[in-house]
Amino acid sequence: MKIRSFIRLLGLGAIGGVAYVHTQRRGEWTVASLKDTLRYLQRSMSTMFSGQGEQGRDTLERAANVTEGATRNSISDSSRSYSDFGNRKNDPGQH
Repeated sequence: MKIRSFIRLLGLGAIGGVAYVHTQRRGEWTVASLKDTLRYLQRSMSTMFSGQGEQGRDTLERAANVTEGATRNSISDSSRSYSDFGNRKNDPGQH
């Protein structure tokens, strides 16, 4: 796909998205009402993206505080053998 065609497709999608949100908000088809919808979209997108940075920072801090006890090798200290599984009774309906 050519880059110019992709940009046009992206622009048409953005216009369609604004029109969809505008009709969902039951706005009038005036310039002032469309500006209000665009401001609403700008505020909602900025609040959505502002929380993402804080969430990523919290995840990194929690990952930095993981102790050695939570590593994969120390999850199971007891080893099981195949004989442990063979001692169970099988139901007739199980495969």
